[in-house]
Amino acid sequence: STWAAAEGVAITKDYFLVIFRCPFMRKQEIVLIELYNVHTFAYAHSLKGCCSDYIHTFAVNHLGSHLVAFSPIPNTGTTEIVSWNLESEDHKHLAKFPSVLVDGICSDLRDCLAFCDGDNYLRSWNLASKINDQSLTVTASNTKKTNGIQDIVTMKNYPRYAVCRNTSPGIIAVWNIVKSKCKHNAVRVERGLVENTDIVLARDMKLYILTGKGIASYADPPRSIFQTLIVYDLLKKKYIKKQSGLYIIPCPNNEYKMLEGGLLLGLSENRDHFVTWNLETGLIKDRLRPEYKENFVLQSIQHTTHSSSKENMKRSKGVLYKEKPALWHLWEKQNEINTGKKRKKENALKLEVETLQKLAKEKNNTIDQFLLSGDEKIAVCSYYAYHLSVFSLETMSYVHTLESKESMLFLYNATLTYTGHYLVLSNYNEKEKISYVTLWNLITGKV
Repeated sequence: STWAAAEGVAITKDYFLVIFRCPFMRKQEIVLIELYNVHTFAYAHSLKGCCSDYIHTFAVNHLGSHLVAFSPIPNTGTTEIVSWNLESEDHKHLAKFPSVLVDGICSDLRDCLAFCDGDNYLRSWNLASKINDQSLTVTASNTKKTNGIQDIVTMKNYPRYAVCRNTSPGIIAVWNIVKSKCKHNAVRVERGLVENTDIVLARDMKLYILTGKGIASYADPPRSIFQTLIVYDLLKKKYIKKQSGLYIIPCPNNEYKMLEGGLLLGLSENRDHFVTWNLETGLIKDRLRPEYKENFVLQSIQHTTHSSSKENMKRSKGVLYKEKPALWHLWEKQNEINTGKKRKKENALKLEVETLQKLAKEKNNTIDQFLLSGDEKIAVCSYYAYHLSVFSLETMSYVHTLESKESMLFLYNATLTYTGHYLVLSNYNEKEKISYVTLWNLITGKV
């Protein structure tokens, strides 16, 4: 018989979470997190951890996107911070520190706090910069998965067909999606074309397979790359091309996009900008980086603060030396009022400066997610921050940055119009605690 011990529960706006510790491979145990829909109470999906995960304290961030837990490592006096993405199911080990945790909280990935045994202070981590680092991803336990479809790609020039990547490794299926022809079975199933470590992309009834993973020793530091491209024609049922000598940086399968003209779009080594490769030569064609301007608002606030202080000093000195002694007490009372107003104004300006400095630091975040317009001419990417970057794939150039002070800008619930003229996304105002929808004009960069 099997058993499972419930270790905790949590709730987000979308899910009820139940955290279990379950047996695995007879002698081991793993963390299993089951998610249920808050409206229908139906089972949604589950997240798996590692045998080395021992959840002590956990929290769901206020956006409901991640579960973060503190995991003490037995008999070592150290603790790890681990996370799960509630949608993509990615499991990461983000940080490790040589102390035994007493308690902690992580409602915001930018400010994760913990109190450790023997400490008289709080420890703090900014996990936002690490949450998309694929090198920190840990493969969950290899349990048997239900057979099904994990990717669906419609064929632009063959609209009656869709190419699907199966959850079972190496299986590619072609479906006829015309209503009268749509049956319960795929019209074609290809097996053995790809291996577990390969990336397969579909466009115009051709499969582009990135394979031949190797180490680029001439890179600094040496890094893993795809060195070979194989093209398989689904209509002719044969390989039509093999290209060697490529330098393609590994990304998750969904972060590669095939573009017109034999170009491949993906992310850079550090996930901070876009890279396009020419699949004819296998070399990098362009790198698309955001071009952030200096924050003139911050400079003007600092200038205003400085000018305001000088002006108040002059006014005080003028009153002090010009007024008669009989009015001294009146001036003193007025000075107290002015000092209070001045302090209040300075505190407000200081808070504004700190906010702007925080926003400026977010410009160094890695790319969290990106969207392409239907005509593949506009790309928008998010950074788990208060800004988005817009790029033109037609001219291979940076367009502008969209910024918001009230809400972090994500692309989880967002869509672009076909031409990329408008972007619609959901927002959450942290101060007012309300959700709303925003329509951005990507040509002007304004709401």
